[in-house]
Amino acid sequence: MNTHRRGFARADLLTALVCLAFATVVLSPVQGRLSLASRSAGSEDNLRSLAIANASFAADHDDTIANFDWRALDPMVHNGNFVRQPPYDMGNGVRYTPKNTYEASQGQACFIIRYATRRDENHPKPITIDFNIMPQRRFLYLTMLPYLGGTLPSDVAASPLDKHLLEWRANPFDYHALPGGDPKTASSSTWSREQVLNRWPYASSYQSTVYAWSPDAVGSHGSLPLAPAGDGTRIGIMNPRSCTAQRPMTDVVTPSRKVFLFEEFDYTTGLGVNGTHYTNAEATVAVQLFDGSVRRVTTRDANPGWDPRRPGDKTATAEIRYRPIDSRYFPDDTGLAQPNAGYYKWTRDGLRGTDVNPESP
Repeated sequence: MNTHRRGFARADLLTALVCLAFATVVLSPVQGRLSLASRSAGSEDNLRSLAIANASFAADHDDTIANFDWRALDPMVHNGNFVRQPPYDMGNGVRYTPKNTYEASQGQACFIIRYATRRDENHPKPITIDFNIMPQRRFLYLTMLPYLGGTLPSDVAASPLDKHLLEWRANPFDYHALPGGDPKTASSSTWSREQVLNRWPYASSYQSTVYAWSPDAVGSHGSLPLAPAGDGTRIGIMNPRSCTAQRPMTDVVTPSRKVFLFEEFDYTTGLGVNGTHYTNAEATVAVQLFDGSVRRVTTRDANPGWDPRRPGDKTATAEIRYRPIDSRYFPDDTGLAQPNAGYYKWTRDGLRGTDVNPESP
């Protein structure tokens, strides 16, 4: 009886390697699609969690949409006399007296991050008040933090697709590790401001419609208090005294078709420079509506919005020329004007308007 066992010949090994390589080539695109689908699903799960947090906030705050609630410290009547309200305590002996609601929200956002991270004046890279930062844009979720676990950075605030933010979070105190390079040499002027850098690890991948926290009716000055600025991605302040406001949920006329939060992390498919900005007609982004539902919407099916500088002209829309924070991940649309940049953010008629085409799937 022949008990000699046949060994694994070199030819067999070569055949196995060829098969493995072939399988890798065939399956890689499939695995990539599965990974992208998983990260997209994770982003949608985040939005659902934020929807629950907003509902909890509203239940605890007289049906108010999540927003900062510090107020300007103007003189008040006490026992028939005008007295000055005490300033807010920012911690570490710092006191703050905001002059208007806008400054109050800036101070409160700063306070929340300082309190949760202990990044006060004793920290080598402290969080301090910056009057140039509109906190509602990327930090509105801070007002929902007690309902999200209360820790920073919050996993719910960062989309699994937002590689830029996730990389920065990994090295929040090392500016040389900043995605896009050292801020001294990075092309974006964004990184020239220290407080932008210090806050960025706690920013959110999701932006809210402006009118969730700002009036959408024309004031006595003849325009809305906020409008697109610069390249269209920034927010210009027309009237700082009325640019922020507590809005009740009942102001939302079409909660099942009105977007509260949307993916605004520059690319929408996880494909980086091969992806599209959310204002591109072919972009598909996850949105959270005011009824708490989450869906993916193709931009061409969304309300193109308006230009708040001309609110009386229903045909006027704001253009956008997008310059990316980090060109490694985001396409540069500086030379391409998107004619309708109001999607979700500058929706016509504000909370009374409709973001999503009711006929879209």
